[in-house]
Amino acid sequence: MVDRWSVGREVIDSESIDAKRVMMGARIPTGAPPGATRKARPPRTRSIRLEAPAVPATLTLPPGARGLVICTHASQAQDPLGGAFPPDAGGHHARHEKVMRLLTQHRLASLIVDRLDGHETQDHPHASDLSLLAARTVDALDWAARRDELAHLPTGLWATGVAAGAALTAATRRPARVAAVVASSGRPDLAGPALARLAIPTLLIVGGNDPEGLAFNRAAMLELTCEKRLEVVPGAAPGFGEPGSLEAMAHLAGAWLAARLSAGFERQ
Repeated sequence: MVDRWSVGREVIDSESIDAKRVMMGARIPTGAPPGATRKARPPRTRSIRLEAPAVPATLTLPPGARGLVICTHASQAQDPLGGAFPPDAGGHHARHEKVMRLLTQHRLASLIVDRLDGHETQDHPHASDLSLLAARTVDALDWAARRDELAHLPTGLWATGVAAGAALTAATRRPARVAAVVASSGRPDLAGPALARLAIPTLLIVGGNDPEGLAFNRAAMLELTCEKRLEVVPGAAPGFGEPGSLEAMAHLAGAWLAARLSAGFERQ
């Protein structure tokens, strides 16, 4: 099966993997898509703490938001977007914040939940990190559902690295509260049996220069039975550090999330 579709001004023939498409070698537009918010009142960003446990987080709320994206990320050593960028004074990674700012162009609010701190990373082995991150994502979903300014917004999840497996697991625990999931440069395969139970539209994004990551994501695609897509950003390494690649990844994610969250917003 071959899907024929357009990217920018080009028309690409893309071979289907498990009834979905994988982009390779295509030029991906880095600008905001038509209809995205370009000039508007600036979004409000503030540092907050989620309750029980008191986890640091950053909430960005653009005017007229039509959805909320919760981002959970792991320790820098486990996070491909960590790279060489140090965390800022609020404890959040500068590159994650850049992605969230780009998502505001799609009229999406964002909640960045702080990654595991140094103490947690030292005390918890790899498998426990996933369990703790999944629980933290569920806590964030529950917290947003109790906030008057957020409760009416359809919610999506975005995660990188090992946190991708945690986000997918969390989505199976709160299926009524999650409308879409994106995992970029992540390890969705670590979700294990949760993959077959997931019934939420899921987008996987991998760099074209990340053959190991592509193998992990292809394995996850075979287990997923929900609406799914695997996108490859040409020439990008795991951290999307090449010029334009981070923006390309963010707009792929934003378009996927905005389409599904906006549809839920309009049905209300």
